[in-house]
Amino acid sequence: MSISKHLQTSGILENIVGMSPQRLEEQVISLGTSWYGRHPKERDIIAANLEAFGLDSSVEAVNGVIYNVLLHYYEKFLPLAGDIDFYADFLSISIEGEAGAEEIRTSLAASRGICIATAHFGAVEFITPFLALQHLPISAVLRFSTEEMSRQAHTRSIAMEKCGRFSLINLIEIGRPGTVAAMQMAASLRRGEIVLSVFDERTPYSKPVNLFGRRVWGGAGLDKMIDFSGTDTDLYAAFMVRRADRRYHLDLKKIDASGDNRVDAIYLALQSTISRDPAQWYFLHEEIPFVEE
Repeated sequence: MSISKHLQTSGILENIVGMSPQRLEEQVISLGTSWYGRHPKERDIIAANLEAFGLDSSVEAVNGVIYNVLLHYYEKFLPLAGDIDFYADFLSISIEGEAGAEEIRTSLAASRGICIATAHFGAVEFITPFLALQHLPISAVLRFSTEEMSRQAHTRSIAMEKCGRFSLINLIEIGRPGTVAAMQMAASLRRGEIVLSVFDERTPYSKPVNLFGRRVWGGAGLDKMIDFSGTDTDLYAAFMVRRADRRYHLDLKKIDASGDNRVDAIYLALQSTISRDPAQWYFLHEEIPFVEE
């Protein structure tokens, strides 16, 4: 059983309604830490990935990655703890990102599409709802493991808009029968909207890029999608960085969307971000898509 399935079936979700953020975090950290203690091979994967990139792979470093993996699930579960106003208030109080939102708003006002490339780093779960809280038109590209999860996500997105505090989050589902995600993404850009998608997963459209001296498959085809859209697009690498004061900062880096090295530039932004806090790149607990030498 994976850490994701373990936490989802541990009883947390059955008792989450009304739980304070502090209590929820404590529950996730406690149950998750115990799980990793019983699965030492999972710790070995993290250590091996850190070592492969020339990063600190000590016990303390591995513990730091595990802590951030578990924070990811806390952030993923948090919207279920209260009503929509509870979540909106939390995002408003906890996130420093108005400057980035204003930069995006300026691009949209110039009738440009926006592609936001993000990674399995920091509080990535908060980027989409935070931008929706700024009433920006956004499509989030994601994959659901079950039809029920898809249904619940769509229902919540509609409810968030109806409460008046969020714009509608359009969910573009990868692999959903009868749909082609790339075409939906391109259509959103043509409408002058925001498309947010991760770039550090391997897809059939990924290309070899450098990261800490290693070659990995990256980009997830976002460069090809932008070209396919045929519209003026501003490209950003975005990271929701966890801060030491329990708050978050939206770090937005503009990338030249027309150059051949777009994907390389995104990975340079990722490397710079990881260098400041490697533990927040929670993708280190997965199988890294290295290019076979």
